[in-house]
Amino acid sequence: MTRKLQILMGVALLTLIPVLGFSQTTLTSTTLSANITTGSATSFTVASATGFSANRFAFVDREAMQITSVSGTTITAIRGALGTVARPHTSGQTVYVGSVNSFTNTPYDPAGRCTSTTFEVLPFINVQTGSLVTCTSSIYDVQRAQLAEIQGTYGLNLDLTTSSDSKPANQQPELHTSDW
Repeated sequence: MTRKLQILMGVALLTLIPVLGFSQTTLTSTTLSANITTGSATSFTVASATGFSANRFAFVDREAMQITSVSGTTITAIRGALGTVARPHTSGQTVYVGSVNSFTNTPYDPAGRCTSTTFEVLPFINVQTGSLVTCTSSIYDVQRAQLAEIQGTYGLNLDLTTSSDSKPANQQPELHTSDW
């Protein structure tokens, strides 16, 4: 009986070994402490440098940056990493930091069913869409990125025109009773 118990315990341990080797991580987030005024700036300041280290990636407002060094809360990075575009960012924006496995680069966000234990990192970020993706109750939960805000000088509204006609982008179509 004890021999059977030993064999059973051995089999149980062997099945646990792959599980023990897999440790799901999560993205760390903080905020920018100051504006990043140009797309060519190579350093920026964050509220907390927890999780930041060389060779990890930071993501803010649809831009990925490869971190090269950290000094206190000042981060030095290669801008426009993972196929993104370097651009200015405003103070207070959320900055996510993680390994390269924390990011994906696909033209669409996942949808439908998922199994959270199959992911090395949750949530993860799709750098093409800017979405934060997680798996909640076996369904993909996608927080889509906001479209960029455009403000004119002194915070005034801008008049925009579409590329296909001359109507302002925010103009509502006129409804006629004949349309009903």
